[in-house]
Amino acid sequence: MVDINRHQRHLFILLTLILTIAFITTISLSYIVARNNIRINIIENELPLTGDSIYSEIQRDLIKPVFIADQMAHNTFLRDWIARGEQDTSAVIRYLAEIKVRYNAFTTFYASEYTRRYFTANDILRQIDEKDTWFFRVRSMKEPYEINIDRDERNGNWLTVFINFRIVDDFGRFLGVTGVSLSSDAIVNLVANYNRKFNREIAFYDMAGHNSLYDPISNSRPTPLNELTGLSSLTQSILNHSPIQTKLSYRNEGHHSLTHVNSRFIPELKWYLVISQDEHESLKPLGRVLFLNLVIGLIATLAVLVLTLWVVARYQRRLWHVAVTDKLTGVANRSSGDNKFLQVRNHAHETAEPFSVMVIDCDKFKQVNDEYGHLVGDQVIAGLAQLIRNNIRSTDCVARWGGEEFMVLMPQANCAGAKIRAEALRVAVEQHVFNIGTQSFTKTVSIGVAEWNGTETNEMLFARADQALMQSKRTGRNRVTVSEATASNP
Repeated sequence: MVDINRHQRHLFILLTLILTIAFITTISLSYIVARNNIRINIIENELPLTGDSIYSEIQRDLIKPVFIADQMAHNTFLRDWIARGEQDTSAVIRYLAEIKVRYNAFTTFYASEYTRRYFTANDILRQIDEKDTWFFRVRSMKEPYEINIDRDERNGNWLTVFINFRIVDDFGRFLGVTGVSLSSDAIVNLVANYNRKFNREIAFYDMAGHNSLYDPISNSRPTPLNELTGLSSLTQSILNHSPIQTKLSYRNEGHHSLTHVNSRFIPELKWYLVISQDEHESLKPLGRVLFLNLVIGLIATLAVLVLTLWVVARYQRRLWHVAVTDKLTGVANRSSGDNKFLQVRNHAHETAEPFSVMVIDCDKFKQVNDEYGHLVGDQVIAGLAQLIRNNIRSTDCVARWGGEEFMVLMPQANCAGAKIRAEALRVAVEQHVFNIGTQSFTKTVSIGVAEWNGTETNEMLFARADQALMQSKRTGRNRVTVSEATASNP
């Protein structure tokens, strides 16, 4: 049994109390920080990414019919047929049937201004009369098209999404309405799939705040946006006609937690995409981990008190350095570069500032290993890293991406500025003489440059820079190639 005197016992108790209080405080602060990080992640990453994903799928599933209707409204055959007096009705019916089959539409139609006949892919359905308010609404509106949910009497009075596109001649005179329709049942199922897939509340609202897609079996419309608990106070902020994502939050009184809302206006559909997520479920695992950490931590604190004090002070800095630094070159490693990549992109997204990426590869590096050995090759890589650091700005970040390949992140640098910096680096490497032991030789580098287009992921941006690098390789090496930026989504 260890003999512990009174002073030692008091010191041990004091240290234990201090460490216990510090541990509990740290865990509590960690919980607060983790909770805030989860909250920030929901607001800044999860909901915007969900919105982007759904918007991409909406483009595929809903906006495509709008483009089809647009093509129909500007189709030369249809306009010429109208101009000839709509004589051969079988021709337009065949045309509508062809469009329906080709694009797998629910229905296709044409409503004539002159004859007031309503054509479908099967036949002339009926004459248009004063009950067809949709026709006269489209006839008088200034917009080229509308998306309308109505009952299709031709298909069992089933609730259907119609894309009604105005047809006008070269002088702007109204000729009729054409378009396609989608089964509302299919669209509602699509939204249900979104909810299951992304595990969030997803809804579409029109510009008046009414739910645009609802259960076709039910005869009642869902609650408007301005009458929903929590969302009613945010209605004006949500219905802001902005295609840029709007980030909002409100307190959920049931869970005493925040519900985060991400909305964006889809101009092609004239709808608002609204995504909601209650952070309560995301914080549940964090609460369980907090309790478990408290119990285990208090026991571990008593068991390894002295060992922890000795080990942490000695190894913490070393572990951190190893975790973020490439051992051979002293620059950031790939993992650290990935984290920096995300930070720079998020900052650029928030401030609308440009940033660019430079991918650098040593030309014919294998020859160095084959002729002089791998130790010389390692020194060439280290020397190349130093050359890169000497020829970039202090705000830039260089990371070893793998082998003889490096990546440079250039905040607040557009494509033109990045190209100038890359060319200066290429010249510096070309003019540098590597003196290693008794060997003296020169090397060159190929460089690919790409500027972030405002929406693409890290992988997409790096892929473009890497493709530019491959182009430099294919066209003779020792050169800089710039990737043309792809267009941003609205």
